[in-house]
Amino acid sequence: MITLKNIHKTFGKKPYEVHAIRGADLNIEKGEAVAIFGPSGSGKTTLLEIIGVLSKITIGEYFIGNENVSLMKDSKKAYLRNSRFGFVFQTFNLIPDMTVYHNVEVPLQYSKDIKGKKKDLIKAAIESVSLSHKCWQVANKLSGGEKQRASIARAIVLEPDIILADEPTGNLDSENGKIVIDLLMDFWKRGKTLILITHNESLAKKFPRILKIFDGKITYDGPPENFI
Repeated sequence: MITLKNIHKTFGKKPYEVHAIRGADLNIEKGEAVAIFGPSGSGKTTLLEIIGVLSKITIGEYFIGNENVSLMKDSKKAYLRNSRFGFVFQTFNLIPDMTVYHNVEVPLQYSKDIKGKKKDLIKAAIESVSLSHKCWQVANKLSGGEKQRASIARAIVLEPDIILADEPTGNLDSENGKIVIDLLMDFWKRGKTLILITHNESLAKKFPRILKIFDGKITYDGPPENFI
């Protein structure tokens, strides 16, 4: 489903180049749950941004199925990003003075494929994260856990097949963090592909597959029981 071939990502120009990703090769099949683990500055977020078509590759090729993302025009990349991926961020990225309903509605404004289904999609997404009672509450009045659940509803409202989560529990207490992880894993069990970034080793080990990144290189790719 997702194939990266010899991916390099460099920021800046010589002699001040920063090599964020160094020769990454990766295959992720449909329906997998993968934790990308590593310390701050290791390249985790850059790799996730490349997978989510948010960042351009410096060198290498990226395929989704048989489509070469590296060769796509920007307009097609934008369509791919909106239709195939749902994004969950550590800082929620909700619009603070908008309601839960209208925050979840945002991705639908860029889709032409939902005529007549918009209200049903929004209500179903909000219900799936148990926030129906907060549907008309503005985002800045929500608790941290509720904000992240609202952001998950926004991520899955267009029913993408890939969910990308960047440190989704980083701003939450342990109880709300567990609720959020349980929600994300539940979507995986329903058939979504889940790719999650974390620097929390115990959280990474809850996933059937772990990628460890260090200094821009994938240094481990395998099951949690062999992870050191």
